[in-house]
Amino acid sequence: MSLGGVIGGLFNALVAPLVFTRLIEYPLAMVCACALSPPLRGGRVWWAKLLDDDRAELPRFRRWELLVPLVVGLVAGAIYFYWPPDIDRRLRIVTALALCVACVERPICFGLCIGAVICATTTFYDLTGHVQYRERSFYGLLKVTQSAYPPFNFLIHGQTLHGAQLRDGDPKVRDQALVYFHRTGPMGQVFDALDERLTGRKLAIVGLGVGSLAAYGQTGQELTFFEIDPVVERVARDDRYFTFLRDCTAKVRVVLGDARLELAHEPDAEFALIVVDAFSGDAVPAHLLTREALALYRRKLAPGGVIAFHISNSYLRLAPVLGNLAESAGMVGLDQDDVSMPTRPQSGMLGKMASHWIVIAQDRKDLGPLTHDPRWQPLAPDHGVSLWTDDFSNLLEVFEWPESQR
Repeated sequence: MSLGGVIGGLFNALVAPLVFTRLIEYPLAMVCACALSPPLRGGRVWWAKLLDDDRAELPRFRRWELLVPLVVGLVAGAIYFYWPPDIDRRLRIVTALALCVACVERPICFGLCIGAVICATTTFYDLTGHVQYRERSFYGLLKVTQSAYPPFNFLIHGQTLHGAQLRDGDPKVRDQALVYFHRTGPMGQVFDALDERLTGRKLAIVGLGVGSLAAYGQTGQELTFFEIDPVVERVARDDRYFTFLRDCTAKVRVVLGDARLELAHEPDAEFALIVVDAFSGDAVPAHLLTREALALYRRKLAPGGVIAFHISNSYLRLAPVLGNLAESAGMVGLDQDDVSMPTRPQSGMLGKMASHWIVIAQDRKDLGPLTHDPRWQPLAPDHGVSLWTDDFSNLLEVFEWPESQR
């Protein structure tokens, strides 16, 4: 079993990203497990008989066993994509999988049915033309999808949205920062409040996405993006999908590699603003959110500079972690969990998504007008949460438990 675990881990980490363009190894393992399982009522599995008796034959398919997976796949696709949109996506998948129960007594047919449901619920969407680009790297699956109206391009990494751009001929509309970086949101407020202090200065941004923050760049500024995945940079620079980097009037530099290691090579007291945008996915890089990491950011921050953290996350409450880090470092901070969403296209909030941001500075006056903005609340420590360091971090303390389990 240990050897099998090692082989499986090596396959998933090294072979699968090179062989597959999608995250197919887990569904493939599910199909194989169902096909190799014993019947529900007991008995030996068919492949064990082959091992014991060289004369044993593969189980013969009946005609209905060839037709059932096809029918199940078509019905599953109809259930998943044509049921009313207000029905939860997970309920649709469970309903589609329930169709396979009738074949549980025939393991091979059961496995093929599971495979048909997986194919119907994951590839049918591609056939409609919404997915414009897909590539897999060692850091996950990257997709560029396109909506019809409003005409947006989206960058999705795994299940996490990493940016969007409105596909419109007018540059004033096309080059507006959207989703978590919207002009009416916390990040837009930060740039408005610090506008004069950022003129002609250098800014550091951890996490490239589609380059949305380049929309705030000004002539004379220098924006340095730190990105670990080279595929993300390649997509962000592809004018067919996103043009933030191309159209930015500031000087733009993209540094590939682990942000903390690469930032350490930059000169001290260099950046008027450091934006850390690496925590919206389900796999949080905890080493960017520790006492030692904050010390690095402070060292690279110019006098009077500000550090902004984007901590929108469906699974973790990261505000207490930053509250404790700021207190430990003797710094001050502000917190805004912006849940305002557009109610109509004319509201000036088109393409906006709710986001949670925290800004930290050495002195309260460094935060400028934000300290008087009622949308920003003082960042408070939480001594019920451990202080995160390079030696210790506890995700369970900040895990966002479902309401029903609290």
